[in-house]
Amino acid sequence: MKGIGDYAFYNCTGIKNINIPNSVTSIGSSAFGYCTGLSRIDISDIGAWCGISFGNTSANPLYYAKCLYLNGQEVTNLTIPNSVNCIGNCVFIGFKSLTSINIPNSVTSIGSSTFSGCTSLTSIVIPNSVTAIGEYAFSGCPLK
Repeated sequence: MKGIGDYAFYNCTGIKNINIPNSVTSIGSSAFGYCTGLSRIDISDIGAWCGISFGNTSANPLYYAKCLYLNGQEVTNLTIPNSVNCIGNCVFIGFKSLTSINIPNSVTSIGSSTFSGCTSLTSIVIPNSVTAIGEYAFSGCPLK
């Protein structure tokens, strides 16, 4: 599977957990819109997750689930792998259990609304290699 289409799971309030395979490269607009029952998103590769193109904020199931699991372990302290050059738009939007992020020197850009709504985020390391940060990238974060 390469992509999940627009409105694919729109208003599916009964979905509790979802596993997004590494092969997914795009998730269409509102694909998970109003999936208010979501509580867990499972992935196996942070690098692949960072590369997904999300159609809008409600395309990302994390917007509703608030928690991300990597290989079965809940992520709270996130280290982006060196293989990542760009963290796309809305990739970690609404990730409420995220407390810290370490971004490597390989990353040159952070997309719009990437960490928006990460209300537990208190620590981030952004290297000098990052030359572009999109609008609202850290909106709603308690960073000072």
